[in-house]
Amino acid sequence: MSQRKICFLSKIEKSNISEFISFSDIDYIKNISYKSFSITDIEKYSPDIIIIDDYFTENNYSIIIDSVISKFPNTTIFVLSPEYAKYNKIIKSFNTEKHFYSNLNEDVIQLISSTGGKDPSSQLRAC
Repeated sequence: MSQRKICFLSKIEKSNISEFISFSDIDYIKNISYKSFSITDIEKYSPDIIIIDDYFTENNYSIIIDSVISKFPNTTIFVLSPEYAKYNKIIKSFNTEKHFYSNLNEDVIQLISSTGGKDPSSQLRAC
């Protein structure tokens, strides 16, 4: 089993969504807030997975979200937002097979868990 580098981007220094997910001891986690956002920091970290937490934001961070999506077309990205709850499914991007849009639900947690071919029981799990 290999380690994964996961980056959370959210309105605060530690994403609230990360509290719903448990990680393997060998996974590396980096949290970045919209306020301290730097595309260069994410590039240097070179994550396998980027999880964008767009819950409970007072401001519109679509410019930041769009810049991450366009800069990392080959990185698995999950954009989690309550605005996708009305679709009741995980939406795959038309532009790349690796970008997904969803609200926070068991299905997306399962998809995050299986990303990278890891055994979901030893990686990310709903708490």
